[in-house]
Amino acid sequence: MTAPADVDPCLAEDLRSAIKVFPGFPRPGIQFQDLTPVFGRPTLVRRVAEVFTAVHAGAFDRVMAVEARGFVLGTAVAAVADRP
Repeated sequence: MTAPADVDPCLAEDLRSAIKVFPGFPRPGIQFQDLTPVFGRPTLVRRVAEVFTAVHAGAFDRVMAVEARGFVLGTAVAAVADRP
């Protein structure tokens, strides 16, 4: 499923520029992608949550966030989804 183009057309590029990629880590052939810089930009986290909730509007009534990154993104999605 893809986001409607009018939701946030610059989001993909902003994410690409924020995510740090470490080729060959932890071993050759793997590209570790560090999301920490995304979490350091609250506006970017909110935009991700807004697009996610827009794309999946009406498809969920609860948010379950599993593991460390999920805690951050799940909280943002829950906060955005709870808006009237």
